[in-house]
Amino acid sequence: MQATRNMLALARKAGVPRYVQMSALGARPGARARYHQTKWEAEEAVRASGLDWTIFRPSIIFGRGDEFVSVLGRLIKRLPVVPVLGDGRYRLQPIPVEQVADAFARSLRTPATIRQTYEVAGPTPYAFLDLLDEIARALGRARARKIHVPLGPVRLMLGSAHHAGRRERCRSLALLRRPGARARAAAGRAPADVPPTMSEWPHKGAFPHQHGDARGLLERIEAQLRERIEEAIEMAALKLMVDTRARAGRPAPESTSAADRTEFEGTARALLHRLRARFLAELPADLRPRYQQAESAAADEAARPLAGQVFLARQLPDYWQRFEHYQQEDAQELLADAAKPGWIRRLFGQS
Repeated sequence: MQATRNMLALARKAGVPRYVQMSALGARPGARARYHQTKWEAEEAVRASGLDWTIFRPSIIFGRGDEFVSVLGRLIKRLPVVPVLGDGRYRLQPIPVEQVADAFARSLRTPATIRQTYEVAGPTPYAFLDLLDEIARALGRARARKIHVPLGPVRLMLGSAHHAGRRERCRSLALLRRPGARARAAAGRAPADVPPTMSEWPHKGAFPHQHGDARGLLERIEAQLRERIEEAIEMAALKLMVDTRARAGRPAPESTSAADRTEFEGTARALLHRLRARFLAELPADLRPRYQQAESAAADEAARPLAGQVFLARQLPDYWQRFEHYQQEDAQELLADAAKPGWIRRLFGQS
């Protein structure tokens, strides 16, 4: 909000008469999500600015490096299953970034767009389930493997995330919590003819988020691997926690429960240690000294198992296939024990 006020003040000071604002689909007075509330407040500041303005409210924008479709693509590639909130039939209309940019540029050449607000989306609404399968097909897979979970467990997992990248992705929850949301033109359609296909980001080369990154290439690769492995562990732990509770007749975990959050974090740690043991049991002898060295180089003891997994992901061409295989075997064993007394202790790797 303050950034919009600053830009408007600079525009007036510089004598810039024309202003185009990027808002978001769902911005409205009394919006449920704080993200959409602040977008509406920014719109109001633009409308009161005295400038010749145009406001665009795009749906989910996709392109290389985006925070929604690209994230889903990484999840499909890296995780055993992709979590789906509820039945997954809520509809989304993603739009390519090139088309949004074209709409901005054309509005500056079209006086009729002054003091108009446009809600912009792609021409084809997708159920979230179908969108996942579309992305999977673009990645060369028949479909995406999915797990349906209540919103509570997903909030639980997101609440445990602590690094900035995951905090950014939490904004996407606001979109998924609005079933049936479709684009509607507030004052006519935006000047963009969107093809019903996924398109490529036109600018090749380094990812924009890496510009100015002082880290070396190897350090960036290892940081990205660490993040993907953490995501995979947490998703697998979430599925395991939901499934074992269902098998034992217990309710799904809730983000408002401190006990559930503690159990989830413990489940993820225990799963990581069990996967470590399975990898080590089949690790070639020539890799063992380097593996131990990678673990020992970690900053503290708690970080060592994850550091070892990063090393394995770099060294084993079939790391993710092994990860999925070991994780599925582990889940089958624990689910078989879920109805027996003491299953919670076994879930945490205790006898």
